[in-house]
Amino acid sequence: MAPKKRTTRATPATATTPNITITNAQLQALIDRGVASFQGTEGVVGLTQWLEKMESVFQISNCTVSCQVKFASCALQGSALTCWNSHMRAVGQDVAYAIPWVVLKRMITNKYCPRELALICDRMFPEESSKVERYIGGLPDMIHGSVKASKPQLMQEAIEFATKMMDKKMLTHAERQAEHKRKFDDTSRNTQHQQQPPKRNNVARAYTARQGDKKPY
Repeated sequence: MAPKKRTTRATPATATTPNITITNAQLQALIDRGVASFQGTEGVVGLTQWLEKMESVFQISNCTVSCQVKFASCALQGSALTCWNSHMRAVGQDVAYAIPWVVLKRMITNKYCPRELALICDRMFPEESSKVERYIGGLPDMIHGSVKASKPQLMQEAIEFATKMMDKKMLTHAERQAEHKRKFDDTSRNTQHQQQPPKRNNVARAYTARQGDKKPY
């Protein structure tokens, strides 16, 4: 009997989404073609246009989220580049490139357009502003006013400040409880001390009484 032939089924290919990475040369080429540099002297209008154009190039070039800050930093020149290099030296290159694009936008805006930030914040960062507002609205009354008055622009800022205020409130509460307990203990000890008759006087009175009971011989 002839041996049976085994048939093998072809394993269907799994569709995968390619993870696009961009080299430094490709980054620079894209910047040269599509994005003007930012030097820090363009004002709020120039900054807004640069940020919008940068995000447009992100989409056109399929730039991954992890490459966005690295991409944008290549377009910095002048004082903006000097400021970025100082930041990289302070935190390290890996940490600097790992921050989200929205954080870099906030850093640049705070640095070069602080006065105009309040006017354009809602338009430039609508999602972030909405998140911060909802977060502050759900805070306890004891810290709500303080956190709202600090006017945080990022969720991280709001969370850190709220945590700091809550820790401070809890510490103050614990200190008050400890002080109250100390005063209560002191009052209790003083009351007990006042209620107890002096032992020496009691002994003296007892001795005198015994001496008076003795009969003369």
